[in-house]
Amino acid sequence: MKLFATKHSHAKLYVHVVWATKERAPLLSRTLLFQLSEQAIGTSRKLGAAVLAFGGVSDHIHVLLRYRPDLSISNLVRRLKAALTRTIRRDVPSLPDFAWQTGYGAFSVSSSDLDRVVAYISKQEHHHAAGTIWPDVEIED
Repeated sequence: MKLFATKHSHAKLYVHVVWATKERAPLLSRTLLFQLSEQAIGTSRKLGAAVLAFGGVSDHIHVLLRYRPDLSISNLVRRLKAALTRTIRRDVPSLPDFAWQTGYGAFSVSSSDLDRVVAYISKQEHHHAAGTIWPDVEIED
């Protein structure tokens, strides 16, 4: 995917983003996480970004994105969170007031670390169960 290139410039920017449900409520089932991953892929594509990995557990999600330099991370995350909120409120009748915590964590990722970050995000349930999480990227309450 060619996200940003001109005759004189070229950029490959990657960010690992993490955010949690409001009050860290355990509301995200495996089925819902899959549905949210599909929504994140579509929303990101419309914004000119690409989801390289999506994963999570019951109270938070991780997304690895490749994005254009003319997109701010804050705007990208705000729009992703809004789209996922709409999906949850629409498709999960028991969660009409669903919300995410304010804020997020965002961590730059080098090209050489992509495989490692993709593996970590893709196996969130395993890492949390085994206690092998990366404390530096897991958001705190």
